[in-house]
Amino acid sequence: MKLLSSLIFLCLVLALPACSESSQQADPDFQPHGNTTSLISDASPVVIVDEAHNNFLTISGRYKPFEQVLSNNGYKVRSNTKSFTSDRLNRADILVIANALDRNRSDWQPPFGNALDDDEVNNIKEWVSDGGSLLLIADHTPFPKVVENLSLAFGFEFSNGHVGSYVFRSADNTLAEHPITTGTSNHSSREPLIPVSTKALNGQNGLPRLC
Repeated sequence: MKLLSSLIFLCLVLALPACSESSQQADPDFQPHGNTTSLISDASPVVIVDEAHNNFLTISGRYKPFEQVLSNNGYKVRSNTKSFTSDRLNRADILVIANALDRNRSDWQPPFGNALDDDEVNNIKEWVSDGGSLLLIADHTPFPKVVENLSLAFGFEFSNGHVGSYVFRSADNTLAEHPITTGTSNHSSREPLIPVSTKALNGQNGLPRLC
């Protein structure tokens, strides 16, 4: 069972008002609850979470709860510490790239380079075309700019800035229907969705997107 579509660009609602604050840490007491899985262990989807591109969010750090929730639902979660080759991508069902950076930054000022090189972008695009699922997460500046070459390869243009006060709702068509927002039961809807210090994007080609 795949809860992720072939390609989802998700503007995650993360409380990151100032990513340069090193005090931001995962909740050490977090425990997932209320989740059930019908996944068979031998057939569980493999999720690779990127840690090779100076990622601000990693499953060994601030994104540990994300890994816990996936594992609790029966997914096999692995970290990636090397460049994206076709061989490496073919070992995964789902690839998560969360807040990659162009370098190990101590500041958030331009110029901004690319977190992924052209070969990696081409490999990811081919892998998605062959059935892989990509979850690309980029919060406010500078995260959108450094993965721009990857987003543009799929027809998305990130705005490299901050979104102010805004509320997303399905009632006014600002929030698309998707398991991430509607939940998997009658009592697990995530509406309304209120972003905290995130950014906007423009999508093309009718690809599913959440923001």
